[in-house]
Amino acid sequence: MNRKRTLTCATAIILASTTHGILASSNCRQSFTFLARTRGSNPVFWIAEDIGGQCSRSHLHQIICTGPRATLTSSDLELQDDWDWLRRDLGRFMTEEPLKLVRNGRVWKPRQARWLVEPPGPRKDIMAKFDRHIQEGGSNARTWNGRQNHNGILIPELHNITAQMVYYYPGGLYIDYDICDAYYFPKSGYILVFTRQRKAAVGFDTMHGFLLLRRSK
Repeated sequence: MNRKRTLTCATAIILASTTHGILASSNCRQSFTFLARTRGSNPVFWIAEDIGGQCSRSHLHQIICTGPRATLTSSDLELQDDWDWLRRDLGRFMTEEPLKLVRNGRVWKPRQARWLVEPPGPRKDIMAKFDRHIQEGGSNARTWNGRQNHNGILIPELHNITAQMVYYYPGGLYIDYDICDAYYFPKSGYILVFTRQRKAAVGFDTMHGFLLLRRSK
């Protein structure tokens, strides 16, 4: 039985998008926590999301991997930030323990490895398109991603390694973001990256997210 570790991605917000005009500030701020990756015919990544501000709720996200693709199912907790029971129950499953990548400036890497991950460089042209999306009535990253799909997403830059994106959380804005945590699963080749977005949505809600990549063989 593998020992569980709780890995939390802290929240931060610096720049708010005010081009849409703020009628009310809900100030919903996300915090993601990696719980486990359970093994099986369809491996599952378990991720907790706690949201503060006026939202005040918690979600369990499960990324279900089926071959080269993945789908997401989400459940709402009855009590906010009530995860202890799930951490105990996950101890009954077979899991794959990740290697936590270590940050050195903008670069993230596994210990004793030569490959690197870093956030993509700034793209003012794509961010300008996002701002226009808000001006034309869009609300946040979810409405942006629904319209742009993969065209509005910049994956992390990889050095000395190749990987393909398997899944992106639709509530995250993947332009000019920072990486706040990253984990590598050496047996399966998955790379899980949590992102921190400085720009806020309408209502000053955060647009953090996570990306799941898989190393190419």
